[in-house]
Amino acid sequence: MLNLFVVMSMLLMTISPALAASPQAAPEPNAVINILEQDFEGSFPPADWSLYTTAGVAWVQTTLRAHGGTHSAYHNDDIGQSNAWMVSPQVSLPSDATLYFWENENYASYYELHEVRLSTGSGDPADGDFTELLYDGAGVEDTWQEVTLDLSAYAGQDVYIAWYYEGNFADEWYIDDVSISADIPALVLTPENQTGVACQAFDSVYSLTLFNDTGADDTFALSATSDWPLAFSNASVFLTAGDSATVGVTVSVPHYAYTG
Repeated sequence: MLNLFVVMSMLLMTISPALAASPQAAPEPNAVINILEQDFEGSFPPADWSLYTTAGVAWVQTTLRAHGGTHSAYHNDDIGQSNAWMVSPQVSLPSDATLYFWENENYASYYELHEVRLSTGSGDPADGDFTELLYDGAGVEDTWQEVTLDLSAYAGQDVYIAWYYEGNFADEWYIDDVSISADIPALVLTPENQTGVACQAFDSVYSLTLFNDTGADDTFALSATSDWPLAFSNASVFLTAGDSATVGVTVSVPHYAYTG
């Protein structure tokens, strides 16, 4: 059995037999891919992340509190006005993407402003492209809470995510275990009329047809998991908007393999 995943900003895909005796394709529940993961355990800011301030001090890394591991990102309750941004790398969002992160708050009664913002343009807040994604009110004191934000409205777009802190001797805000994930279509390919043990090695050949219906040019990067050797005729396919292409998928079934 082969689980075939298309790892990209995914769209619609179909399978058709390449040969009369080719195996069949059956749908399987979607697979989850992680587009962005950050636990703030390494250098800070992490690679491709950016820190900006229009007043006061910036976000820092801390070991005072952590949801997972030993570190988190943190803005202290500094004396003086702070307007501080922690901005993610630019990421390309497929359909049904979701942002997850964990937050913790100290001195919640002194909270002034926490926001999660999103930009489809520049990653520099000075350019004015960020809009509010979440007005994040005061949290539960000294408690890690998971925040989940639906990003499906931005499918097919390149975005930056920012955590914005504003306050003057206000609260402490901790962020940890940030991820963006999405469901992508998965297929199970099973040999047709092949049940039991293969008496000799053979190749099962499939045709995978990709359709780009995102409205924008895109590159399809194909990957798969398989117990048997597998090869794509082309593992990276560039398609203009509205175009389609067919990719060959060859699965080499070994001698005496159970195929049922």
